Amino acid sequence: ELAKLCGFAQSIKLALLPAQLFLRNLYDDIVQPVGLSGRVRLSRGSLRDLDWWADIPVQHCSAAIHVGPAAVEFSVDASRHSWGAVLNGHTARGFWSEEELGQHINWKELRAVRYALDSFLPWVSQRVVLIREDNTTTQAILGRYSSRSATLHAELKLLWELLQLHSITLQVERVASADNIADAASRLIDRDDYSLDPGVFAMLEERYGPHDVDLFASHLNAHLPCFFSRFYCPGSSGVDALLQPWQGLNAYGCPPTDPQVLLAVVQK
Repeated sequence: ELAKLCGFAQSIKLALLPAQLFLRNLYDDIVQPVGLSGRVRLSRGSLRDLDWWADIPVQHCSAAIHVGPAAVEFSVDASRHSWGAVLNGHTARGFWSEEELGQHINWKELRAVRYALDSFLPWVSQRVVLIREDNTTTQAILGRYSSRSATLHAELKLLWELLQLHSITLQVERVASADNIADAASRLIDRDDYSLDPGVFAMLEERYGPHDVDLFASHLNAHLPCFFSRFYCPGSSGVDALLQPWQGLNAYGCPPTDPQVLLAVVQK
């Protein structure tokens, strides 16, 4: 019965784009050895996927025969130590966390797509978006919304949730590595992307806080929910703290050591 269900669900994938995304766990369970009872023991992932199939969101019950041209385009890339994206001259980038550093490059390329979309939300929300990517694996995964790799499949689900939350229709186009304008951003070494020790910040917060904004941070090292960053990145409240209004804010900052930046901070 489970195989029949999966077969039927697979047959409607053209009209239900995320079908394969919510079948992976079920297919994994089907191929497991079956006991004398002939019953399959479902994993927690399969049970969650069955819950999704039992109450499919209305917006997923049809698919456009033709999707119009993209309203927004950007390039994205990933390297061993960081990721980057470029949209109309705007750069989004960031380092990988210690946990992310150990992941395969294909996983990093896929996560870079999600980070880029999250960074460019003001431009991509409720739009048809074309991404230019030089990784063939990422292109294939986004084309069929499925992956045999469990880690890639889990990351793909997180990307799908972001797309649905912000009504983004995604298209992908492969470009040669030499033509990917996001390559430089993904390899940039930002030596000023550091932060104060959390324990020291806690003491400052207790004495001078509560603070409203972290002036010089990124999504990996921000001490406060509201922060300004050098480049676009997930969660950033604004790019370039020196261009943002500080009036009325109890601001905290650990600025770069560049003398010109320090002078501008004092003057601000």
